[in-house]
Amino acid sequence: MFQSKPIPAEHNAKALFAPKRERVYFEHGGEFPFQGRLQFDAVDAWWCAELCLLCYVPEQDLVREHLQAAGFKDIEVFERGGTHAILADNLLAFRGTAGLKDWLADFDAWLTKEGSGRVHRGFQSTLDLAWDEVRERVGDRAIHLTGHSMGGSLATLAAIRLPGARTVTTFGAPRPGNAEFAASVLCPVFRVVNNNDMVARLPLSLTYRHVGEVKYFDA
Repeated sequence: MFQSKPIPAEHNAKALFAPKRERVYFEHGGEFPFQGRLQFDAVDAWWCAELCLLCYVPEQDLVREHLQAAGFKDIEVFERGGTHAILADNLLAFRGTAGLKDWLADFDAWLTKEGSGRVHRGFQSTLDLAWDEVRERVGDRAIHLTGHSMGGSLATLAAIRLPGARTVTTFGAPRPGNAEFAASVLCPVFRVVNNNDMVARLPLSLTYRHVGEVKYFDA
């Protein structure tokens, strides 16, 4: 007779979505350094994914400890309203949806002017909350942008605003804008997508377009 086993505590829903405070971030990073290549590279994508995950840890002191342990020197954490981003040397990561303000921004899916195209109004307004500080801190340095979920769309929007943008690597990102906006993003964009992730199919409007080269992995 089949008997169900209890779900391990580390696999329950609360643990799955909780900030990973105790994780060893960038483990083995010394063996596999970030190269900043302009073509897709699995190691570079791993560095981006680690930084995206660290964005969900709310304690700034703890975030800095993890980054310093990984060898990052120039560190800044931006927290303004619903906007949360981490600058670590030449990597800039934006956090995805993590609270009510983020959900409200997700549903504000009207298109509004951005550069030569039109973009998701909620994403644009979220980016704008901290943009002056981000832009001043980044300056004209060569920068690689990344983000998970909504954060991936914020990173893509930021790419057309930063003159030193080199690449964008997103994870499960929704569509950020229309075809004209997609065409205006000049740096390489690598869009990592899981087969079961519905967020990467949003917004459902046919006006919206994805940006960049998809890197798909199945179950």
